[in-house]
Amino acid sequence: MTPENIQGCDLHEGEFGKVGSVVIWKYFIDGKHMVAKARVEAIDEEEKQVTFNVVEGDLLKDFKDFYFGDFECYAWAKAAIVPGLVSLIVVPLLLYVIYPPSVKSSPDAPKLAKEKLEKMGPMSKNEIIMAVTLVLTVYFNLDFF
Repeated sequence: MTPENIQGCDLHEGEFGKVGSVVIWKYFIDGKHMVAKARVEAIDEEEKQVTFNVVEGDLLKDFKDFYFGDFECYAWAKAAIVPGLVSLIVVPLLLYVIYPPSVKSSPDAPKLAKEKLEKMGPMSKNEIIMAVTLVLTVYFNLDFF
């Protein structure tokens, strides 16, 4: 099962990240929506691995017992980092070669920007509220990452 097959998981019993908790996995394989209820058997924080024992669901229609382990939560990120970084470098360069910019220098840009900002005036009340909301949203969601 790969990350693109998994549609979500819900905590059924216990607490996320704790041995003994039960998670219901929703996944999609061969055009079918499936479900697996799995108990967390072991957690190895150092290796970032979790071992699950499937106790109910579609997997048990074909298997008497089903354990899956060596499940690295961020394995997909490790696998994608090299192609992702290469793409971040290669794609802009390729686009620059294929579609070269018509304007390659703009020495008046800082001056024009300053004039436009002065013309716009100070931030309105609604703009200040939006900026504060954005900063607070980012600040309070940092623990998500």
